[in-house]
Amino acid sequence: MIALRTALEGNPPATLEAIRETERQIDFEFPPDLVEFFTLCDGGEGWWGEDYLRIFALEDIRFHNTAPYLQQYFSDIVVFGGDGGSDWHAFLRGQRWTIVQREPIAGPEYDRIRGRSLLEFIRDLKAHPRVPPTEPRR
Repeated sequence: MIALRTALEGNPPATLEAIRETERQIDFEFPPDLVEFFTLCDGGEGWWGEDYLRIFALEDIRFHNTAPYLQQYFSDIVVFGGDGGSDWHAFLRGQRWTIVQREPIAGPEYDRIRGRSLLEFIRDLKAHPRVPPTEPRR
């Protein structure tokens, strides 16, 4: 987590109370490693290997996951960041802490599973940068 925090231009740390309040508002429990990241910085962005990575601040997570007009895109996921372009990074609801990369226009059938924790996700980003899915996910 320290390496990720160092690589990203981050915000000041979030309090545990703010993290738990966000979880309550979006009806989702963050994995422990994401909670740890938020206690180091409340979101940040920058280059992580060959990929640009943005992890939203708690306020942005609340907005993306509660705004009514965004729910047509995010009803089955909890968005926590993106690549600064067209792809979102999100947890699949109903699949405990499974992280996917989603291109909203392509839809969920083209989701790419990137890990089952923040640590697995950031390792996968380094190992497999910008690898688009070739077939729909079933």
